[in-house]
Amino acid sequence: MGSSPTSGPSRQTVIATQTIAGLLALTLGGLVYFQLITVWQIFVLAFMLGLVNAVDMPARQSFVVEMVGTEDIANAVALNSAVFNGARVIGPAVAGL
Repeated sequence: MGSSPTSGPSRQTVIATQTIAGLLALTLGGLVYFQLITVWQIFVLAFMLGLVNAVDMPARQSFVVEMVGTEDIANAVALNSAVFNGARVIGPAVAGL
């Protein structure tokens, strides 16, 4: 019996890493809002986010296989790359406006 995309360690790992990344962003936002931010805090938060991303990216990539199955994995990877790179191009252009 195969596992569904709604279960499995990859999904749980992605949820956990995204939750931690959100809490780190909320922490940074709170420190900036209350004008308590210092350079060392930025370094620590950036380092912690790097650690989270080191776990998140492999889990996210393996989760794609769980979601689409092996027969559609090439299309899923291509679509993910197109969206990711499109955001890298369009995001700064929109911000520049």
